[in-house]
Amino acid sequence: QKPRQDYTRYAERTDIQRAIARAKATVDAHSAGFAAMAHEVQEAADARAKMTVQLRARMWGTFWGAMDAAREVANEMVVFGTSKLYSQPNLMDLCFRDLHAITTASEAERDYQEAAGRALMGM
Repeated sequence: QKPRQDYTRYAERTDIQRAIARAKATVDAHSAGFAAMAHEVQEAADARAKMTVQLRARMWGTFWGAMDAAREVANEMVVFGTSKLYSQPNLMDLCFRDLHAITTASEAERDYQEAAGRALMGM
């Protein structure tokens, strides 16, 4: 990667503006999905109803979809910060490390994603 000689501010770069817009849309969409799923789980808990296979499947599917999307967005953001990542700790680096740690710790439950798909398809 060649060094940046134009000293363009990140906020003025259109590729970064697009990436930020995609990241915000991704977060908003998954946040709404989590809120709807959490509402359904809470309703089941309030009714003291047994959590159905379909609801559990939706919960795991929502979780893994959001984690995968967050990892993709974080990867894109890191590409823009690579020139600073190796020189000193910064917020982007810390956020990416946290996201990586969370998703790595959760990989053991990845089989639930396939099970969620089967349950949602009635299998």
